[in-house]
Amino acid sequence: MELLDPSANTSPGYENNNVLPRTWGAKLPLEKLVDPASEVRHRITGCRSCSTDNIGASPVSQGVRGIWYPNNAYSGNWNFECWGQPLEFAKDWTVVVSGSKTSHAEAMKPGFGPAGS
Repeated sequence: MELLDPSANTSPGYENNNVLPRTWGAKLPLEKLVDPASEVRHRITGCRSCSTDNIGASPVSQGVRGIWYPNNAYSGNWNFECWGQPLEFAKDWTVVVSGSKTSHAEAMKPGFGPAGS
């Protein structure tokens, strides 16, 4: 899959959402997590969530068996905070939570829906 070139992005929302992660040596790529196998929809709000039990051993994950994360990727809502979103980390990070075996990342175009749509 060809991902979008972040230098070509003109979305202020994307840039604003990367300010804090950059201070920690991380960034939000122009991708979203998708996991149709675990996706559920809230019966009142319609918000979608996905789950993962792919939790690594760490002091911060002690006792954690899984998590739910927001995923409105199919709702037409292109606000970054509504998605479960991948992170790119500096080499000194330890990954503790990963997407499930049925999840995958898809490229996105802010404000225009999934890449190629």
